[in-house]
Amino acid sequence: MLRLTNLLGRPATADAADVGALRDLSFRLGASGSQPTVAGPAVEGLVVGRRSATRLVPWSAIDPTSIGDHSDRRTPVRLITALPPTRELFDDELLLGRDVLDTQIIDVVGHRVNRVGDIILEPRDGRLVTVGVEVGPASLVRRLGFRRAADHLAEHVVAWTDLHLTSARGHTVQLATSAAALHRLDAGELAELIARLPSSHAVDVLAAVPPERATEALHLSHPHLRGRLRRLQVSTEPARPRWQRLRGWDRRHGPVQR
Repeated sequence: MLRLTNLLGRPATADAADVGALRDLSFRLGASGSQPTVAGPAVEGLVVGRRSATRLVPWSAIDPTSIGDHSDRRTPVRLITALPPTRELFDDELLLGRDVLDTQIIDVVGHRVNRVGDIILEPRDGRLVTVGVEVGPASLVRRLGFRRAADHLAEHVVAWTDLHLTSARGHTVQLATSAAALHRLDAGELAELIARLPSSHAVDVLAAVPPERATEALHLSHPHLRGRLRRLQVSTEPARPRWQRLRGWDRRHGPVQR
């Protein structure tokens, strides 16, 4: 098993030339064939370069053995060709470091709000797959350099199938991705989720699920939360043009009888 924080910052080379460092890893939530049955999605790309100039390159551009279980952070990540041109993120693609690490997540099974302390990855069949996110004090203590102390603390890993991201891009991508956890929740579980999300995010979630499930989830929510979310839903509805607002209305006699 590998931890993301042990990979980030490692030097990167192409044709034995220094090209900077490994800055981030990307994965796709909705890519067909990239979701192993046991672990989470496979890594699709790597952000390499220097702080002033980074580029996103595909997983196929690197030697996967250079990512393996190396405890020495000075071991370089090797690109098998000259540094390829960068590409843009796909619509369903996220960056592990930017969009997941150190952000809050909702554990939709344990109904807890946690902050991601690290991300667990595993080399498998020439790929690197995401196992889940590590939460709790152990990951923080380890990142502070107290590894021996961290070994005595309980580790808790939340699987990808059991979490909802609250980062701006993570939240948006999950709303549009059918494989995301929120789309599998029943009304009761959905009510638990929206109770722990910021109100604006909760309204987004209700708009992304079937209307009957959203209505039932609201019915199961606390009355104060239900009222606040309904007011937000109304305030975010696009205003209709004036001619549509007055359609079917006679100004002198009230609604037109049809």
